[in-house]
Amino acid sequence: DLLNVANMMYANFYVNGLQFLVCMLLIYSLGKFTHLPAEKLQFDKKNASRLMMLFGGICKQGPWLFRLLHFLQGILIFGSWLMMVLGYCR
Repeated sequence: DLLNVANMMYANFYVNGLQFLVCMLLIYSLGKFTHLPAEKLQFDKKNASRLMMLFGGICKQGPWLFRLLHFLQGILIFGSWLMMVLGYCR
């Protein structure tokens, strides 16, 4: 029983690590956009580099991935709590 709880905590650790990486990538991408002049922010195929388009995609889709990982982490914590309570109340 304790092994299952430990496995759930390991899964939570990995999800937390992924959440950290997504958060750092999102912070870096948003930092790149705060220092751009307004003319560069207008969508223009000639002026937009692939890197800026990648950063724009991260800024647009990153929060959804972060929220999904946060929700998954909540499910894992609730599951581990449930496993501990059910194991304790036996």
